[in-house]
Amino acid sequence: MSARERAARGAICVLSPALIALLATLYFVPRPGAGGVVFGALAEGAHRATVPFFAATFLLVSALASYWYPDARHDAPTATVTRRSRGRAVGIGIVVVCAAAVAAVAIRTWAFEGFWVTSRSMLPTFDAGDRVLARKTASNGAKALQRGGVVVFTTPDLQGVERLVKRAIGLPGDLVEMRGGHPILNGWEVPSCDAGAYTYALDDGAITARLLVEYLDDATYLTLHGAHAEAFVGSYEVKEGEIFVLGDNRNGSRDSRDWGNGQRGGVAISSLVGEVSILLLGTRRDGSFDLSRPLAPLRYLARLEGVDARALERGVANCIRDRPESTRPPARKGLRSPLSAR
Repeated sequence: MSARERAARGAICVLSPALIALLATLYFVPRPGAGGVVFGALAEGAHRATVPFFAATFLLVSALASYWYPDARHDAPTATVTRRSRGRAVGIGIVVVCAAAVAAVAIRTWAFEGFWVTSRSMLPTFDAGDRVLARKTASNGAKALQRGGVVVFTTPDLQGVERLVKRAIGLPGDLVEMRGGHPILNGWEVPSCDAGAYTYALDDGAITARLLVEYLDDATYLTLHGAHAEAFVGSYEVKEGEIFVLGDNRNGSRDSRDWGNGQRGGVAISSLVGEVSILLLGTRRDGSFDLSRPLAPLRYLARLEGVDARALERGVANCIRDRPESTRPPARKGLRSPLSAR
């Protein structure tokens, strides 16, 4: 077989099936809760095992491509040669697909995994139904966690919810306080910039808030702040082996501010599943897929559906341009809280 023929076989039997499997996983898998027994089971299975679903789809498409590829060749002189070519193609396809399946399981276990966002607590960054890609913490080490990153974690204490997506704000040893939805770490208020008025229409009303750009360590991200009656009073010391998390929708998120029967609580680092790096697939308000932002990075990601986004985009751009020089909280020792000073 010539180099050109090998390249053609690779494109038909490996690259094309991989692309088809990726598109099927991203765009054609029903979201959890899809109606019907078949679609419901498909959605649930794909939700729990995204990478194995991709591997299975790749296996099927690759096997079919490998089986039928010899028929497209015009140099097979006899039916016997064609049957032998088919057999070799099927065998090669099975080996390739099995290797891909093993690699997929390894990737899902140690590297990356996809997750569904289950609520609007992360608006304006994510909406319910969005699909995100997370780097597994086991592959990166818990010590590499940074303030300002988005994390996925298990929630054994919350009934009906298996995994949540929130933003990491406080690390072990930090003293966390809140003022009107603004976090204060070790006596230092996390800087923010008002980018303008934000409205997100819903079937039963609308979310109306101010869109603020927040700066924490190396992260720059967007948050929502409405008329805030602060329920968080006092301070919380982040214990060893845990982190303090907040939703970007500061008026619409249950998080470390009120967990633990309202006494506040951190998230155990051992319960972290991964750190979110990419939006795989967005969802519109009506539940349909949003194909305008596939594989979008998290930097300055905002849901602006149904509104004139030009003014907000200008406001965000101005805030990014005016990023403060100091975005890292100081060491805790010897600091006096601005709240305790009032």
